[in-house]
Amino acid sequence: MEPVVSRLQHHQRPYMDVDSNLDDNRTLLVLFDSILTIIGEVHEKMKTDREKKINEYIQCDPFAKKLGAKVEIMKQGQSRVTLTITDDMVNFHGHTHGGVIFSLGDIAFAAASNSYGQTSVALNVGINFLKATKPGDRLVAEAVEQSNSGPIGVYDITIKDDRTGEIVAKSQDMVYRKKEWFVPNEVGS
Repeated sequence: MEPVVSRLQHHQRPYMDVDSNLDDNRTLLVLFDSILTIIGEVHEKMKTDREKKINEYIQCDPFAKKLGAKVEIMKQGQSRVTLTITDDMVNFHGHTHGGVIFSLGDIAFAAASNSYGQTSVALNVGINFLKATKPGDRLVAEAVEQSNSGPIGVYDITIKDDRTGEIVAKSQDMVYRKKEWFVPNEVGS
């Protein structure tokens, strides 16, 4: 802080008494610093409250709940969803049904693309199934934003077997961001 005070002394008007104004200047600088700190804390609290509201909204997904999927927002544009495969999630071969794997990826995609609080809907989803899984396997889907340009966003989704780390499925998905917010954008994203 001394360099700032020193600079203030050099910029005093000639008719001002430097010594008497030095304490006033220091007091003003401390006050200004306190105000900036408070503004920063309020901004962070508003941001944290907003992120909490977005997360609560996304956690209300009834289909994810019905499947037993656990949704986690990692940060804006990125999510992680886990699901343990049960006996009623398999096809007639005894492997995890492709619809379950697709749904797991879609839940991760929805969470990541809606993590800004802006209503976002899928435009296109293309998935490649790479490895069969079975009941008892725990799958992890991670969605990562690749592009956020205007109303269109692109996401890479990777679904892995949590135990082996092997890739079960991959997809690249495209989203359209509507001009509506389910959590108002009061704080700049």
